[in-house]
Amino acid sequence: MSNIRENPAKQAFKNREIAQSSLRQKKREMLLSLKRSIEDDQLGLTVSEIEEGAVDRKKKIYRFNEKQKQAAIQAVERKSNEKAILDALFVFCHSNPLPVLQNLLILLTHPNTNIVQQTLTVLINWTALDSAYTKNLGSTNFIKLLEQILYYSSNEEIQRKGIILLNNIISDGGELRDNCFERFKGFISKTLETSKSIEIIRACTDCLGSLICSEPLIPFSIVEIIINIFKKLLLSNDEQIIYTCFIGFRYYFDRDELISMDEMKDIIIKLWKIIISISSNELFKEYACSFVIILGAVSYKDSESIIFPFLYENEIIQWLTQKAILYNDLKLQKACFYAIENLCVDKIYGTKYCSLLDETNAMKIIINSLVNCSNGIVANEAIKAFINFFLACGDDELIKYYNDFTFFIALRNCINETTKKQLSLSLLILRRILVKRLEDGLSIVSILDSSQIYSSLIEIKKKSIKIPKIISLIQEILNAYINEENEESDLSL
Repeated sequence: MSNIRENPAKQAFKNREIAQSSLRQKKREMLLSLKRSIEDDQLGLTVSEIEEGAVDRKKKIYRFNEKQKQAAIQAVERKSNEKAILDALFVFCHSNPLPVLQNLLILLTHPNTNIVQQTLTVLINWTALDSAYTKNLGSTNFIKLLEQILYYSSNEEIQRKGIILLNNIISDGGELRDNCFERFKGFISKTLETSKSIEIIRACTDCLGSLICSEPLIPFSIVEIIINIFKKLLLSNDEQIIYTCFIGFRYYFDRDELISMDEMKDIIIKLWKIIISISSNELFKEYACSFVIILGAVSYKDSESIIFPFLYENEIIQWLTQKAILYNDLKLQKACFYAIENLCVDKIYGTKYCSLLDETNAMKIIINSLVNCSNGIVANEAIKAFINFFLACGDDELIKYYNDFTFFIALRNCINETTKKQLSLSLLILRRILVKRLEDGLSIVSILDSSQIYSSLIEIKKKSIKIPKIISLIQEILNAYINEENEESDLSL
Protein backbone atom coordinates (compact mmCIF):
# COMPACT_ATOMS: atom_id res chain seq x y z
CA MET A 1 0.00 0.00 0.00
CA SER A 2 2.75 2.45 0.94
CA ASN A 3 4.56 1.79 -2.34
CA ILE A 4 1.46 2.56 -4.33
CA ARG A 5 0.90 5.81 -2.49
CA GLU A 6 4.38 7.07 -2.07
CA ASN A 7 6.01 6.80 -5.46
CA PRO A 8 3.43 6.91 -8.25
CA ALA A 9 1.39 9.72 -6.81
CA LYS A 10 4.33 12.05 -6.30
CA GLN A 11 5.69 11.14 -9.71
CA ALA A 12 2.29 11.74 -11.27
CA PHE A 13 2.35 15.26 -9.95
CA LYS A 14 5.94 15.92 -10.90
CA ASN A 15 5.46 14.74 -14.47
CA ARG A 16 2.53 17.05 -15.24
CA GLU A 17 1.63 16.33 -18.84
CA ILE A 18 -0.83 19.13 -19.44
CA ALA A 19 1.21 22.30 -19.67
CA GLN A 20 -1.62 24.60 -18.61
CA SER A 21 -1.89 22.86 -15.27
CA SER A 22 1.70 23.70 -14.39
CA LEU A 23 2.05 26.59 -11.97
CA ARG A 24 4.90 28.12 -13.89
CA GLN A 25 3.01 27.89 -17.16
CA LYS A 26 0.39 30.18 -15.64
CA LYS A 27 2.82 32.99 -15.02
CA ARG A 28 1.72 34.96 -18.02
CA GLU A 29 -1.87 34.58 -16.90
CA MET A 30 -1.04 35.82 -13.40
CA LEU A 31 1.04 38.69 -14.73
CA LEU A 32 -2.07 40.17 -16.26
CA SER A 33 -3.20 41.01 -12.75
CA LEU A 34 0.12 42.68 -11.93
CA LYS A 35 1.04 44.42 -15.15
CA ARG A 36 -0.57 45.78 -18.23
CA SER A 37 -2.60 48.61 -16.76
CA ILE A 38 -4.23 50.12 -19.81
CA GLU A 39 -4.38 53.79 -18.94
CA ASP A 40 -7.54 55.60 -20.06
CA ASP A 41 -6.98 59.33 -20.06
CA GLN A 42 -9.24 61.61 -22.10
CA LEU A 43 -7.32 64.38 -23.75
CA GLY A 44 -8.25 67.58 -25.51
CA LEU A 45 -10.35 66.35 -28.43
CA THR A 46 -13.59 68.18 -29.15
CA VAL A 47 -16.90 66.34 -28.70
CA SER A 48 -17.43 66.01 -32.45
CA GLU A 49 -13.96 64.58 -32.97
CA ILE A 50 -14.43 62.05 -30.17
CA GLU A 51 -17.79 60.94 -31.51
CA GLU A 52 -16.34 60.42 -34.97
CA GLY A 53 -13.87 57.88 -33.64
CA ALA A 54 -15.95 56.41 -30.84
CA VAL A 55 -17.48 52.95 -30.79
CA ASP A 56 -19.00 53.23 -27.32
CA ARG A 57 -18.59 56.49 -25.42
CA LYS A 58 -20.12 55.10 -22.22
CA LYS A 59 -17.46 52.39 -22.03
CA LYS A 60 -14.75 54.73 -23.32
CA ILE A 61 -13.95 52.44 -26.24
CA TYR A 62 -12.66 54.27 -29.31
CA ARG A 63 -11.60 53.28 -32.77
CA PHE A 64 -9.90 55.51 -35.27
CA ASN A 65 -9.61 54.98 -39.00
CA GLU A 66 -6.34 55.03 -40.92
CA LYS A 67 -6.80 58.65 -41.97
CA GLN A 68 -7.13 59.74 -38.34
CA LYS A 69 -4.11 57.66 -37.32
CA GLN A 70 -1.96 59.13 -40.08
CA ALA A 71 -3.02 62.64 -39.07
CA ALA A 72 -1.99 61.86 -35.49
CA ILE A 73 1.39 60.52 -36.63
CA GLN A 74 2.01 63.65 -38.69
CA ALA A 75 1.08 65.86 -35.72
CA VAL A 76 3.84 64.42 -33.54
CA GLU A 77 6.34 64.22 -36.41
CA ARG A 78 5.85 67.91 -37.24
CA LYS A 79 5.96 68.89 -33.55
CA SER A 80 2.62 70.66 -33.93
CA ASN A 81 1.05 72.84 -31.25
CA GLU A 82 0.42 71.30 -27.86
CA LYS A 83 -3.31 70.73 -28.38
CA ALA A 84 -2.68 68.86 -31.65
CA ILE A 85 -0.04 66.72 -29.92
CA LEU A 86 -2.41 65.90 -27.06
CA ASP A 87 -5.14 64.99 -29.54
CA ALA A 88 -2.67 62.75 -31.38
CA LEU A 89 -1.70 61.06 -28.13
CA PHE A 90 -5.37 60.38 -27.45
CA VAL A 91 -5.59 58.55 -30.78
CA PHE A 92 -2.44 56.57 -29.94
CA CYS A 93 -3.88 55.60 -26.54
CA HIS A 94 -6.73 53.82 -28.30
CA SER A 95 -4.78 52.27 -31.16
CA ASN A 96 -2.40 49.39 -31.62
CA PRO A 97 1.30 50.35 -31.70
CA LEU A 98 2.17 52.72 -34.54
CA PRO A 99 5.61 53.61 -36.00
CA VAL A 100 6.22 56.71 -33.88
CA LEU A 101 8.51 55.39 -31.15
CA GLN A 102 11.32 57.91 -31.65
CA ASN A 103 8.84 60.78 -31.63
CA LEU A 104 7.28 59.52 -28.42
CA LEU A 105 10.67 59.32 -26.75
CA ILE A 106 11.31 62.95 -27.71
CA LEU A 107 7.98 63.90 -26.14
CA LEU A 108 9.13 62.42 -22.82
CA THR A 109 11.36 65.50 -22.47
CA HIS A 110 8.60 67.99 -23.38
CA PRO A 111 8.20 70.92 -20.97
CA ASN A 112 4.42 70.40 -20.84
CA THR A 113 3.88 67.86 -18.05
CA ASN A 114 0.49 66.87 -19.46
CA ILE A 115 2.14 65.81 -22.72
CA VAL A 116 4.75 63.79 -20.81
CA GLN A 117 1.99 62.08 -18.81
CA GLN A 118 0.00 61.16 -21.90
CA THR A 119 3.11 59.98 -23.73
CA LEU A 120 3.80 57.63 -20.83
CA THR A 121 0.19 56.46 -21.07
CA VAL A 122 0.69 55.57 -24.74
CA LEU A 123 3.90 53.67 -23.97
CA ILE A 124 2.19 51.85 -21.09
CA ASN A 125 -0.64 50.75 -23.35
CA TRP A 126 1.55 49.71 -26.24
CA THR A 127 3.98 47.71 -24.13
CA ALA A 128 0.94 46.09 -22.52
CA LEU A 129 -0.49 45.06 -25.87
CA ASP A 130 2.66 43.86 -27.59
CA SER A 131 5.78 42.34 -26.03
CA ALA A 132 7.65 42.93 -29.30
CA TYR A 133 7.12 46.65 -28.81
CA THR A 134 8.78 46.40 -25.42
CA LYS A 135 11.86 44.86 -27.01
CA ASN A 136 12.10 47.79 -29.43
CA LEU A 137 12.70 50.09 -26.47
CA GLY A 138 15.97 48.27 -25.81
CA SER A 139 17.57 49.68 -28.95
CA THR A 140 16.84 53.30 -27.97
CA ASN A 141 17.90 55.72 -25.24
CA PHE A 142 14.72 54.83 -23.36
CA ILE A 143 16.41 53.71 -20.12
CA LYS A 144 18.21 57.06 -19.76
CA LEU A 145 14.94 58.91 -20.36
CA LEU A 146 13.12 56.75 -17.82
CA GLU A 147 15.93 57.41 -15.35
CA GLN A 148 15.34 61.14 -15.70
CA ILE A 149 11.62 60.64 -15.09
CA LEU A 150 11.92 58.37 -12.07
CA TYR A 151 14.82 60.05 -10.29
CA TYR A 152 14.30 63.70 -11.09
CA SER A 153 10.64 64.38 -11.88
CA SER A 154 8.78 66.21 -9.11
CA ASN A 155 5.42 65.39 -10.71
CA GLU A 156 3.89 62.47 -8.80
CA GLU A 157 1.64 61.36 -11.67
CA ILE A 158 4.54 61.30 -14.12
CA GLN A 159 6.57 59.26 -11.66
CA ARG A 160 3.68 56.84 -11.08
CA LYS A 161 3.23 56.25 -14.79
CA GLY A 162 6.97 55.84 -15.24
CA ILE A 163 6.92 53.04 -12.65
CA ILE A 164 3.94 51.36 -14.34
CA LEU A 165 5.84 51.45 -17.63
CA LEU A 166 8.86 49.95 -15.86
CA ASN A 167 6.57 47.19 -14.58
CA ASN A 168 5.43 46.33 -18.09
CA ILE A 169 9.04 46.06 -19.22
CA ILE A 170 10.02 43.88 -16.26
CA SER A 171 7.05 41.61 -16.95
CA ASP A 172 8.32 40.80 -20.43
CA GLY A 173 11.61 39.46 -19.07
CA GLY A 174 14.79 39.18 -21.08
CA GLU A 175 17.82 41.42 -21.26
CA LEU A 176 15.88 44.69 -21.10
CA ARG A 177 14.28 43.53 -17.85
CA ASP A 178 17.69 42.80 -16.37
CA ASN A 179 19.10 46.15 -17.48
CA CYS A 180 16.13 48.04 -16.07
CA PHE A 181 16.20 46.21 -12.77
CA GLU A 182 19.92 46.79 -12.35
CA ARG A 183 19.42 50.49 -13.07
CA PHE A 184 16.30 51.01 -10.93
CA LYS A 185 16.51 48.53 -8.05
CA GLY A 186 17.85 51.25 -5.75
CA PHE A 187 15.05 53.58 -6.79
CA ILE A 188 12.36 50.96 -6.12
CA SER A 189 13.78 50.06 -2.72
CA LYS A 190 14.12 53.69 -1.61
CA THR A 191 10.68 54.63 -2.95
CA LEU A 192 8.99 51.82 -1.03
CA GLU A 193 10.61 53.10 2.16
CA THR A 194 10.03 56.83 1.71
CA SER A 195 7.04 57.44 -0.57
CA LYS A 196 3.81 58.62 1.03
CA SER A 197 1.79 57.92 -2.14
CA ILE A 198 -0.10 54.63 -1.98
CA GLU A 199 -0.38 54.64 -5.79
CA ILE A 200 3.39 54.81 -6.19
CA ILE A 201 3.95 52.13 -3.54
CA ARG A 202 1.47 49.89 -5.37
CA ALA A 203 3.29 50.42 -8.66
CA CYS A 204 6.67 49.60 -7.09
CA THR A 205 5.22 46.49 -5.45
CA ASP A 206 3.88 45.38 -8.81
CA CYS A 207 7.37 45.76 -10.29
CA LEU A 208 8.79 43.39 -7.69
CA GLY A 209 5.92 40.94 -8.18
CA SER A 210 6.46 40.93 -11.92
CA LEU A 211 10.18 40.41 -11.40
CA ILE A 212 9.54 37.20 -9.44
CA CYS A 213 7.13 35.91 -12.07
CA SER A 214 8.97 36.85 -15.24
CA GLU A 215 11.07 34.59 -17.45
CA PRO A 216 13.87 33.67 -17.44
CA LEU A 217 13.90 33.20 -13.69
CA ILE A 218 15.88 35.73 -11.72
CA PRO A 219 18.58 34.57 -9.25
CA PHE A 220 17.09 33.11 -6.09
CA SER A 221 19.15 35.48 -3.94
CA ILE A 222 17.21 38.41 -5.45
CA VAL A 223 13.91 36.59 -4.89
CA GLU A 224 14.77 36.20 -1.20
CA ILE A 225 15.39 39.95 -0.90
CA ILE A 226 12.03 40.68 -2.53
CA ILE A 227 10.26 38.21 -0.27
CA ASN A 228 11.62 40.00 2.81
CA ILE A 229 10.25 43.26 1.40
CA PHE A 230 6.87 41.60 0.80
CA LYS A 231 6.73 40.41 4.40
CA LYS A 232 6.85 44.05 5.49
CA LEU A 233 4.35 45.13 2.84
CA LEU A 234 1.79 42.66 4.20
CA LEU A 235 1.34 45.17 7.03
CA SER A 236 0.25 47.89 4.59
CA ASN A 237 -3.49 47.09 4.88
CA ASP A 238 -3.81 47.92 1.19
CA GLU A 239 -5.73 45.24 -0.72
CA GLN A 240 -3.87 45.66 -4.01
CA ILE A 241 -0.43 45.59 -2.40
CA ILE A 242 -1.30 42.53 -0.31
CA TYR A 243 -2.70 40.74 -3.37
CA THR A 244 0.57 41.32 -5.25
CA CYS A 245 2.48 39.96 -2.25
CA PHE A 246 0.32 36.82 -2.24
CA ILE A 247 1.19 36.21 -5.89
CA GLY A 248 4.86 36.83 -5.18
CA PHE A 249 4.86 34.28 -2.34
CA ARG A 250 3.10 31.83 -4.62
CA TYR A 251 5.90 31.91 -7.18
CA TYR A 252 8.53 31.94 -4.46
CA PHE A 253 7.29 28.55 -3.28
CA ASP A 254 7.12 27.35 -6.88
CA ARG A 255 10.91 27.70 -7.25
CA ASP A 256 13.01 24.54 -7.18
CA GLU A 257 15.44 25.92 -4.62
CA LEU A 258 15.24 24.68 -1.04
CA ILE A 259 13.32 26.86 1.39
CA SER A 260 13.65 26.22 5.10
CA MET A 261 10.59 24.84 6.87
CA ASP A 262 10.75 27.67 9.41
CA GLU A 263 10.60 30.19 6.57
CA MET A 264 7.61 28.39 5.05
CA LYS A 265 5.78 28.33 8.38
CA ASP A 266 6.49 32.00 9.02
CA ILE A 267 5.05 33.08 5.68
CA ILE A 268 2.04 30.76 5.89
CA ILE A 269 1.07 32.12 9.32
CA LYS A 270 1.37 35.71 8.09
CA LEU A 271 -0.87 34.95 5.10
CA TRP A 272 -3.25 32.87 7.21
CA LYS A 273 -3.92 35.78 9.57
CA ILE A 274 -4.90 37.87 6.57
CA ILE A 275 -7.13 35.14 5.11
CA ILE A 276 -9.20 34.67 8.27
CA SER A 277 -9.69 38.42 8.66
CA ILE A 278 -11.23 38.93 5.21
CA SER A 279 -14.91 39.86 5.12
CA SER A 280 -15.30 40.55 1.38
CA ASN A 281 -16.28 37.52 -0.72
CA GLU A 282 -14.48 38.80 -3.81
CA LEU A 283 -11.33 39.56 -1.86
CA PHE A 284 -11.47 36.17 -0.15
CA LYS A 285 -11.60 34.41 -3.52
CA GLU A 286 -8.56 36.27 -4.87
CA TYR A 287 -6.39 35.88 -1.77
CA ALA A 288 -7.50 32.32 -0.97
CA CYS A 289 -6.62 31.02 -4.43
CA SER A 290 -2.95 31.99 -4.10
CA PHE A 291 -2.87 30.86 -0.46
CA VAL A 292 -4.23 27.39 -1.29
CA ILE A 293 -1.72 26.96 -4.13
CA ILE A 294 1.01 27.88 -1.64
CA LEU A 295 -0.30 25.13 0.68
CA GLY A 296 -0.07 22.65 -2.18
CA ALA A 297 3.45 23.73 -3.11
CA VAL A 298 4.64 23.57 0.50
CA SER A 299 3.11 20.10 0.94
CA TYR A 300 4.87 18.92 -2.20
CA LYS A 301 8.24 20.21 -0.95
CA ASP A 302 7.75 18.64 2.50
CA SER A 303 9.66 15.36 2.34
CA GLU A 304 9.84 15.03 6.13
CA SER A 305 6.11 15.24 6.97
CA ILE A 306 6.61 18.37 9.06
CA ILE A 307 4.06 20.68 7.48
CA PHE A 308 0.88 18.61 8.00
CA PRO A 309 0.84 18.79 11.84
CA PHE A 310 1.58 22.52 11.59
CA LEU A 311 -1.32 23.11 9.20
CA TYR A 312 -3.61 20.96 11.31
CA GLU A 313 -2.75 22.65 14.61
CA ASN A 314 -3.47 26.05 13.08
CA GLU A 315 -6.78 24.78 11.63
CA ILE A 316 -5.62 25.51 8.09
CA ILE A 317 -6.29 21.93 6.96
CA GLN A 318 -9.80 22.14 8.34
CA TRP A 319 -10.39 25.46 6.58
CA LEU A 320 -9.16 24.04 3.28
CA THR A 321 -11.54 21.07 3.30
CA GLN A 322 -14.50 22.65 5.06
CA LYS A 323 -14.62 26.16 3.62
CA ALA A 324 -12.28 26.91 0.72
CA ILE A 325 -13.28 23.94 -1.43
CA LEU A 326 -16.98 24.69 -0.88
CA TYR A 327 -16.60 28.16 -2.36
CA ASN A 328 -18.46 28.43 -5.64
CA ASP A 329 -15.52 29.36 -7.82
CA LEU A 330 -13.79 27.06 -10.32
CA LYS A 331 -10.41 28.76 -9.97
CA LEU A 332 -10.40 28.31 -6.19
CA GLN A 333 -11.71 24.75 -6.42
CA LYS A 334 -8.94 23.89 -8.85
CA ALA A 335 -6.38 25.28 -6.39
CA CYS A 336 -7.96 23.17 -3.62
CA PHE A 337 -7.70 20.03 -5.76
CA TYR A 338 -4.00 20.79 -6.27
CA ALA A 339 -3.42 21.17 -2.52
CA ILE A 340 -5.39 18.01 -1.73
CA GLU A 341 -3.47 15.89 -4.25
CA ASN A 342 -0.21 16.78 -2.49
CA LEU A 343 -1.49 16.48 1.07
CA CYS A 344 -2.80 12.97 0.36
CA VAL A 345 0.64 11.65 -0.52
CA ASP A 346 2.29 12.68 2.75
CA LYS A 347 4.30 9.62 3.79
CA ILE A 348 3.19 9.73 7.41
CA TYR A 349 -0.02 11.73 7.51
CA GLY A 350 -1.54 10.99 4.09
CA THR A 351 -3.98 8.38 5.39
CA LYS A 352 -4.97 10.61 8.31
CA TYR A 353 -5.62 13.47 5.92
CA CYS A 354 -7.79 11.21 3.77
CA SER A 355 -9.81 10.40 6.87
CA LEU A 356 -10.31 14.11 7.54
CA LEU A 357 -11.34 14.65 3.93
CA ASP A 358 -13.84 11.84 4.20
CA GLU A 359 -15.56 13.58 7.10
CA THR A 360 -16.33 16.58 4.89
CA ASN A 361 -17.96 17.05 1.49
CA ALA A 362 -14.59 17.56 -0.18
CA MET A 363 -14.46 14.19 -1.95
CA LYS A 364 -18.04 14.56 -3.16
CA ILE A 365 -17.05 17.86 -4.74
CA ILE A 366 -14.03 16.26 -6.42
CA ILE A 367 -16.12 13.33 -7.67
CA ASN A 368 -18.88 15.61 -8.95
CA SER A 369 -16.28 17.74 -10.68
CA LEU A 370 -15.05 14.68 -12.56
CA VAL A 371 -18.59 13.64 -13.45
CA ASN A 372 -19.94 17.05 -14.48
CA CYS A 373 -17.12 19.51 -15.09
CA SER A 374 -16.46 20.47 -18.70
CA ASN A 375 -13.41 22.56 -17.78
CA GLY A 376 -10.46 20.39 -18.78
CA ILE A 377 -7.90 22.16 -16.61
CA VAL A 378 -10.04 21.89 -13.47
CA ALA A 379 -10.83 18.25 -14.27
CA ASN A 380 -7.12 17.49 -14.63
CA GLU A 381 -6.44 18.69 -11.08
CA ALA A 382 -9.53 16.84 -9.84
CA ILE A 383 -8.23 13.61 -11.41
CA LYS A 384 -4.95 13.90 -9.51
CA ALA A 385 -6.70 14.65 -6.22
CA PHE A 386 -9.10 11.74 -6.83
CA ILE A 387 -6.29 9.30 -7.65
CA ASN A 388 -4.09 10.30 -4.74
CA PHE A 389 -6.97 10.11 -2.27
CA PHE A 390 -8.09 6.62 -3.28
CA LEU A 391 -4.53 5.32 -3.37
CA ALA A 392 -3.84 6.68 0.11
CA CYS A 393 -7.12 6.28 1.98
CA GLY A 394 -7.81 3.46 4.41
CA ASP A 395 -10.28 0.65 3.83
CA ASP A 396 -12.86 2.36 6.05
CA GLU A 397 -12.99 5.29 3.64
CA LEU A 398 -12.81 3.12 0.53
CA ILE A 399 -15.79 0.88 1.29
CA LYS A 400 -18.06 3.93 1.55
CA TYR A 401 -17.70 4.31 -2.20
CA TYR A 402 -17.98 0.77 -3.50
CA ASN A 403 -21.75 1.18 -3.97
CA ASP A 404 -21.50 4.79 -5.11
CA PHE A 405 -22.42 4.94 -8.80
CA THR A 406 -21.04 8.48 -9.22
CA PHE A 407 -17.69 7.26 -7.88
CA PHE A 408 -17.50 4.67 -10.65
CA ILE A 409 -18.50 7.24 -13.28
CA ALA A 410 -15.73 9.52 -12.01
CA LEU A 411 -13.29 6.61 -12.08
CA ARG A 412 -14.36 5.77 -15.64
CA ASN A 413 -13.64 9.36 -16.66
CA CYS A 414 -10.21 9.10 -15.05
CA ILE A 415 -9.55 5.92 -17.01
CA ASN A 416 -10.71 7.51 -20.27
CA GLU A 417 -9.09 10.93 -19.97
CA THR A 418 -5.79 10.49 -18.16
CA THR A 419 -2.19 9.99 -19.16
CA LYS A 420 -0.74 6.48 -19.21
CA LYS A 421 0.76 7.07 -15.78
CA GLN A 422 -2.57 8.16 -14.37
CA LEU A 423 -4.32 5.32 -16.21
CA SER A 424 -2.11 2.84 -14.41
CA LEU A 425 -2.94 4.44 -11.05
CA SER A 426 -6.66 4.56 -11.87
CA LEU A 427 -6.60 0.84 -12.66
CA LEU A 428 -4.96 0.18 -9.30
CA ILE A 429 -7.84 2.02 -7.62
CA LEU A 430 -10.39 0.07 -9.67
CA ARG A 431 -8.74 -3.20 -8.76
CA ARG A 432 -8.66 -2.25 -5.09
CA ILE A 433 -12.34 -1.34 -4.86
CA LEU A 434 -13.46 -4.38 -6.88
CA VAL A 435 -11.61 -6.60 -4.41
CA LYS A 436 -13.61 -4.99 -1.60
CA ARG A 437 -16.87 -5.60 -3.45
CA LEU A 438 -15.97 -9.23 -4.00
CA GLU A 439 -14.99 -9.70 -0.36
CA ASP A 440 -18.48 -8.57 0.62
CA GLY A 441 -20.16 -10.76 -1.97
CA LEU A 442 -21.16 -7.94 -4.31
CA SER A 443 -21.24 -8.21 -8.10
CA ILE A 444 -18.56 -6.55 -10.14
CA VAL A 445 -20.25 -7.27 -13.48
CA SER A 446 -23.22 -5.03 -12.71
CA ILE A 447 -21.16 -2.03 -11.67
CA LEU A 448 -18.65 -2.40 -14.50
CA ASP A 449 -21.51 -2.59 -16.99
CA SER A 450 -23.67 0.21 -15.61
CA SER A 451 -20.72 2.59 -15.31
CA GLN A 452 -19.43 1.55 -18.76
CA ILE A 453 -16.00 0.88 -17.28
CA TYR A 454 -16.01 -2.56 -18.88
CA SER A 455 -16.48 -0.97 -22.32
CA SER A 456 -13.68 1.49 -21.59
CA LEU A 457 -11.31 -1.33 -20.65
CA ILE A 458 -12.12 -3.19 -23.87
CA GLU A 459 -11.42 -0.03 -25.90
CA ILE A 460 -8.11 0.54 -24.13
CA LYS A 461 -7.12 -3.07 -24.73
CA LYS A 462 -7.79 -2.63 -28.46
CA LYS A 463 -5.30 0.25 -28.57
CA SER A 464 -2.47 -2.20 -27.90
CA ILE A 465 -0.84 -0.18 -25.15
CA LYS A 466 2.66 -1.60 -24.66
CA ILE A 467 2.95 -1.04 -20.93
CA PRO A 468 3.06 -4.39 -19.09
CA LYS A 469 1.56 -3.05 -15.87
CA ILE A 470 -1.48 -1.58 -17.63
CA ILE A 471 -1.97 -4.69 -19.77
CA SER A 472 -1.74 -6.93 -16.71
CA LEU A 473 -4.22 -4.88 -14.64
CA ILE A 474 -6.76 -4.68 -17.45
CA GLN A 475 -6.54 -8.39 -18.17
CA GLU A 476 -6.88 -9.26 -14.49
CA ILE A 477 -10.05 -7.17 -14.17
CA LEU A 478 -11.51 -8.54 -17.41
CA ASN A 479 -10.80 -12.09 -16.28
CA ALA A 480 -12.63 -11.44 -13.02
CA TYR A 481 -15.57 -10.05 -14.99
CA ILE A 482 -15.69 -13.13 -17.23
CA ASN A 483 -15.37 -15.48 -14.26
CA GLU A 484 -18.35 -13.88 -12.54
CA GLU A 485 -20.40 -14.11 -15.72
CA ASN A 486 -19.54 -17.81 -15.84
CA GLU A 487 -20.60 -18.08 -12.20
CA GLU A 488 -17.13 -18.90 -10.99
CA SER A 489 -16.80 -17.41 -7.54
CA ASP A 490 -13.04 -17.90 -7.26
CA LEU A 491 -12.01 -14.51 -8.65
CA SER A 492 -8.30 -13.91 -8.65
CA LEU A 493 -8.10 -10.15 -8.24
